[in-house]
Amino acid sequence: MIKKRTVTRMIILVVIFIAIIAFGLTIANRNVLQKKNAIITTGMTKGQQGYFQERLSKAFQLERYVDDGKKFMERGQYEEAIESFQKAYDGGTMAGDRGVAIYHMANVYEKKRDYKKALEYVVIDRDEYVSDWAKGPVVERAKYLEYALEGNYEMSVKHAEMALEEDKKLPNRPKGGSSSYIERLNDIKASKEYIESLK
Repeated sequence: MIKKRTVTRMIILVVIFIAIIAFGLTIANRNVLQKKNAIITTGMTKGQQGYFQERLSKAFQLERYVDDGKKFMERGQYEEAIESFQKAYDGGTMAGDRGVAIYHMANVYEKKRDYKKALEYVVIDRDEYVSDWAKGPVVERAKYLEYALEGNYEMSVKHAEMALEEDKKLPNRPKGGSSSYIERLNDIKASKEYIESLK
């Protein structure tokens, strides 16, 4: 009877000791990760870890290019934005990476009112990177850019409105549609008003 109690106490003490060590290591690792933005890879060979770390580094670099491009675009530095998005495209090895870069390239050119280049990128995006279930707004976007290129701003505005309506139908969109489609519609309307003011 005494031996069973001693063994039970020993087991309880060992479990408590292991739990304390595990908790301490978890806290220590969390602090290291927060300081270094490190990612711990366990259960992989060194070669697998190296490959995984390399892929993550590349993904972070591509994300920085896209973020930088967006910042340049917000400041009206369109050439710098194009350069940054081009780096993201060139460095992308996966379709998703390249698709994001193409989407943003179309946005920059549209913002510059270079509708020809914007249309080229929208068509690539539509045909190669956008899933069938999400093509509605992109199809309408291509149409309004075609009309803008022709100088038919009446039809361009109509299809920009349709693009916004199609965007509203997609899952997880704000009730009024995404801000990017609203902004593009307003830009097309502004272009229409400018052209009409020249007549």
